[in-house]
Amino acid sequence: LGPPCILRGTRGGYCNGKKVCVCRNR
Repeated sequence: LGPPCILRGTRGGYCNGKKVCVCRNR
């Protein structure tokens, strides 16, 4: 798990991936 996800329309999630940040709602 990485830093919290901060994207439009996303609430609560984690950054996963090497070059791309994948937001996953938990």
